[in-house]
Amino acid sequence: MGKRLKSQRRGGGRPKYRSPKKRYKVRLAYRGYDDIEQAGMLRAQVTGFVDDPAREALLMKVKYDNEEEGYLLAPEGIAVFYCREGVRDQLKLVQQGWHMVDRYWDFDRDEWTPSSSALRFEAGSPNSTGQAALLASVSLLLETGMDAVAEHILRNTGILMNELPAIPGIRLVSRTDENRRSGIVSFVHERVSQKAIYDGLRKTGIACALREGAVRVSPHFYQDRRELGLFLERLAHIV
Repeated sequence: MGKRLKSQRRGGGRPKYRSPKKRYKVRLAYRGYDDIEQAGMLRAQVTGFVDDPAREALLMKVKYDNEEEGYLLAPEGIAVFYCREGVRDQLKLVQQGWHMVDRYWDFDRDEWTPSSSALRFEAGSPNSTGQAALLASVSLLLETGMDAVAEHILRNTGILMNELPAIPGIRLVSRTDENRRSGIVSFVHERVSQKAIYDGLRKTGIACALREGAVRVSPHFYQDRRELGLFLERLAHIV
């Protein structure tokens, strides 16, 4: 007889494949489909995030309109792909899945030719959670106004460009010309390694990146002067 697959062994529920409860920080569960949701819609607001080592995805703490609280998996992101119709057939399909055909709910058929529409690129189930997050993000941007968003982002990068050189050893890599600025500021230190700065900032909760030998930060419009000051303070302490 053949050897059982690992997925089959996991399904047996043996202790080797169980995750101990002590690894989980919080209980993760959808709320019950009760009379409230059956009669309409129950909205919730994200009040915080939890990095649970027992799970790969970040968790979000939510508070519902009826004052209930709970935890859900946070959206990891979503990709938006645009392709001109005239070149659609020239793209090679590298993934196969049930959702990439017309009438994908017809499971009794024998023929599974990829759709001639953009469905051919949607191999798996749609990322519904990511779609909801994208809608909320885009709605926030449009509600704020893109001109206001751009103005605030450039104000933030302007503050960093003015104050980063005041920290001994820090040198800007980004262009400082008014017409060349963006939402990204890159810098290096003359003596401290950029990897050490990157690691130090990450340990203190500052999101940044290493790009081409420089440390890169990209403050967005929802970040204020207080958060920028906190970043500068922690950076000065590291170097």
